[in-house]
Amino acid sequence: SNAFKHGHPKHPDVQLSIQVSQCIPSPDKAQLTATVTNVSHPARPAVTPEYVAKVLAGEAQLGPTTSAISDRIGLQHSFMAAETMGADLKLTQTGQQVAFVIQLEVEVADHVPAKSSADSHSGAATVVFPCDLCICCIDDSEAARRLLHHHLV
Repeated sequence: SNAFKHGHPKHPDVQLSIQVSQCIPSPDKAQLTATVTNVSHPARPAVTPEYVAKVLAGEAQLGPTTSAISDRIGLQHSFMAAETMGADLKLTQTGQQVAFVIQLEVEVADHVPAKSSADSHSGAATVVFPCDLCICCIDDSEAARRLLHHHLV
């Protein structure tokens, strides 16, 4: 949701891509890369390494475009969670495109049975998640966390 919340106010062009590559020589491990890109907000500071360091240190200045529903600790928590998981997390900006990229090593499931029907929203085939899959969501908005909890429980 941050790509929408902090991106361009009219045309954020949010994209998600996920790539998986096999780890050699370990066939039961894979490298997963998840990338979220969006168009930057023209009134916000550019996402430079110095700006990211200030945000992570809690020193970034608040501006007129700072979200009213953010407590401004989501990015700090995301980087701490990535470090705890042994993942590599980067937030960069090239021109007007902002990229949030996480890379981590994951275990490859032996078998995930496919459902026979297609997803009614996208037409794509869906799969059953493994029973021991855990999903963690970090959001610095109490309202967003409550809404997520409501839909998951």
